Amino acid sequence: MNEAKLLAAVSVPWLQDAPFFLYQGVAHEDKEATAGFAFVYKHQGNETLWLLVHVNSRGWDIPGGHLEAKDATPTPGVRRELFEETGIAGHDIVLDREGTGYCVNRGGNKYPMHSTMLFYSAEAWEDGEVTTPEEVDELAWVTAAQVRDLCSTKPWLALFNAICDSK
Repeated sequence: MNEAKLLAAVSVPWLQDAPFFLYQGVAHEDKEATAGFAFVYKHQGNETLWLLVHVNSRGWDIPGGHLEAKDATPTPGVRRELFEETGIAGHDIVLDREGTGYCVNRGGNKYPMHSTMLFYSAEAWEDGEVTTPEEVDELAWVTAAQVRDLCSTKPWLALFNAICDSK
């Protein structure tokens, strides 16, 4: 993707309702990334199912999280998060960059002043197993309608809808 398209401007409650801008495409340099997430999907029959994780502090969400200093670039960080939250080995999956979220923190918390979140899509093999690691309460393969219902307040939902339209 060469040109970024603004999909949504929302506020994020975990940062005192700080503004969050969601783009389809590459809107910021990878080196600015602070977190990475993956929309993992698989085809089952005529349906596309999406993988959600339930983390007590986040509720239902897509797999992902904060990038660490040991992550050379965002892609290995997303692969690490994917493995930590689902058991999916990162080298077994291809990540396609889909979008960028950018947030200006209001301060007073542990997060950086400027947060850049990278979003990827990844197709899982049909019979691939996922596991529920300790940091995740539950995993579920769900339909797009269920994602919209379970994650209706997530700031990435507009990007999910755009990805669904393209799959």
